[in-house]
Amino acid sequence: MTNNRYSNIKSLICSVLENSVFDGLKDCRKKFIVNALCLFAGIKGKINFLQMQRFCEKCEQYFRINFENRFNFQQFNLTVIKGIIGECVVAFDPSRQPAKGGLPKNSPDGSTQWNPT
Repeated sequence: MTNNRYSNIKSLICSVLENSVFDGLKDCRKKFIVNALCLFAGIKGKINFLQMQRFCEKCEQYFRINFENRFNFQQFNLTVIKGIIGECVVAFDPSRQPAKGGLPKNSPDGSTQWNPT
């Protein structure tokens, strides 16, 4: 993974992790989060620990051990949104949920999304 390709992503993640909310994180944990999120942005298709190892200088065990530790992604996402947008709204779209028992039986085209119109 080249450093200059993901410099914007890294700078955004680092600026969020410098927030006072994440003062309790050690530097090695912050480096892991930056590495993992840059890999998520850069790897196409299925992502697993072996894929992450292929695109990074760290070994597979590094990712396994560090993903066992908890991280408050909700607070991280809110901090990113507030830093970029300024306001945030949490919305839930129930029409995207599958019907009970699988696909909607009354959808004319048999699509996975139910359209009430």
